[in-house]
Amino acid sequence: MGRFGCDFVVRATLDDGSARTVLVRRSAGDAFFWWGVNIPGEGTIAKVELLRRPMNNNNDTEAPEHVRQASAAAYLDEAEVVVSRSF
Repeated sequence: MGRFGCDFVVRATLDDGSARTVLVRRSAGDAFFWWGVNIPGEGTIAKVELLRRPMNNNNDTEAPEHVRQASAAAYLDEAEVVVSRSF
């Protein structure tokens, strides 16, 4: 199965071990873009990670649902950490 494009996700881990995960939205044609994330004041941020999740796309099929969608529970299973910073 070919891989075309990706989603970027920001994960902020708080000092109590809980995490907030946010999908970074952008336009398809943007090579570079600025983004920001608001994290509710529920604790001190201990770590921030940028994750890249490849999209799985099989263009060999005529089915309209040719892009395999991940379930919410498994969405980050294929994600890889691009950069991580601990505070």
